[in-house]
Amino acid sequence: KSGVTKSSNFDKIDIDQFQKTVFAGTHQITVFVKNSKVPYYNGPYVGTGKQLVLYLNDGHYCGVRSLCALLRTSYYCSLCCVKYENASYHYNCPLIHQLCGQKNCPVSKEGEKITCEKCKITFKSHECYKNHNKKGKTDIDLMKPTKLHFFSGTFGGKSRCDYTESCKKCGESYYTNKSKTAHKCGEKWCHRCNCQRIKDHKCVMPVSRKNEKKLTRQRVYFDIESRADEQTGQQVPVLFVGLRCCTVCSPNIPKNLVDIKDETCEKCAPDGRLKIIECITLGNRNVNVASELTKWLFNDHHRGRVVVAHNASG
Repeated sequence: KSGVTKSSNFDKIDIDQFQKTVFAGTHQITVFVKNSKVPYYNGPYVGTGKQLVLYLNDGHYCGVRSLCALLRTSYYCSLCCVKYENASYHYNCPLIHQLCGQKNCPVSKEGEKITCEKCKITFKSHECYKNHNKKGKTDIDLMKPTKLHFFSGTFGGKSRCDYTESCKKCGESYYTNKSKTAHKCGEKWCHRCNCQRIKDHKCVMPVSRKNEKKLTRQRVYFDIESRADEQTGQQVPVLFVGLRCCTVCSPNIPKNLVDIKDETCEKCAPDGRLKIIECITLGNRNVNVASELTKWLFNDHHRGRVVVAHNASG
């Protein structure tokens, strides 16, 4: 049904094929690899309890019974791919009503809205208001087999209301446990600017914190062409083209390889700015492009340089 005929050497393309055919709309396939907490592959979310979790280690896939045990956490959101101590800490999840912190918040009825006297937030129903004031658990659950302790409720037995404050100047409500910086009227945290900014602002590039004196300002731009192996379907590099440049030679960026074939730079490339590794021509059929480009690219003569893939085209 999936169209996959091989029985070994499965890669991300094969997993995606299974997701789109066999498990389309019924289950979500999530794959984790060794020493990584970010999914190697994550299919579309189809609902709670409909996840098929796999663990990839040394080319072998095995099923995972408990994703929380694998990631050593007590709560994992398969929609947002993040882990928390519990669901009530996951404020921005589309599955959770942000005001009350609960899933499946009841639909509001006409005239049932209620305002919290403490944080001045208006809730759509009495049930939503109760969830807002619901205290978290303080007991500690012992999870086996890792024998690690996790808090099963809101930390310290506090409610969402206990973490909510209302500004007396602007009237805006904010959460005290989500930011270490004090509230400023009219400002929100901007993840692009990495600081507090006004809501309608234009993001600017922050000042570099690096030591400018230690920067080499030397670059290596490269691109790789590959082919698909007929047996495994894996991509095998067949052509590598790298170009080195610095503040001295960067004004001369050629449009074709012929113009820079024999060009050198005393500062960044005394042995030649252009590097080509290929196994296309008859004399180079036995060249291992992947191995050779790795040796050249990560050699000591490139220490301190910034390496840019795909020629910075995306």
